[in-house]
Amino acid sequence: MLTTARTWLAPVGAAAALASLTATLLLEPRAGGPDAAAVVEPLVLLALAFAVARWAARALLVTPMLVVALGVLVLRYAETPGLSPGGKALAVALWAAAGTAVALLGWGLRALAQARTAAQQADTYRRRLAVAAELHDFVAHDLTELVARIQAARYLGAVDLEKLRRPVSGRWSLWRPVWLPCAW
Repeated sequence: MLTTARTWLAPVGAAAALASLTATLLLEPRAGGPDAAAVVEPLVLLALAFAVARWAARALLVTPMLVVALGVLVLRYAETPGLSPGGKALAVALWAAAGTAVALLGWGLRALAQARTAAQQADTYRRRLAVAAELHDFVAHDLTELVARIQAARYLGAVDLEKLRRPVSGRWSLWRPVWLPCAW
């Protein structure tokens, strides 16, 4: 499911983000509307979430992505007018917590996907072993029956049927349906 989501979510999300950022930069921002930096912040977090979900298996990439994203956010809030130093620190801490939460969520989703894949592979292997064992039992039984019929046919072919008919005279009619199909 994650693989399918990755194949279409990245291009669609990138196109929507690019259109939004372009519209914000080209059109004059209206009063009370978001500026270009306010649009870039969610894009950075979205890119971080996508990158962590995509490459969480390579743990060496997670830390640099977090450092870069947090560095961008620290620079952004350091330049924001109107925030007190405590407000800037709180904003950076909240964005750091959000980035860490997204990274952990991406890592957890990746781990769940790998565990699910491993469980499916183990289940498939177990089913294949069961089918192979059942097939082996059928083949072994059929081969044993076939060998017994061939041996019986060879034995009956070697025995003179007239000599065999005399001692079992009345019973031959009972044996005939059983042994004649085997005597090829």
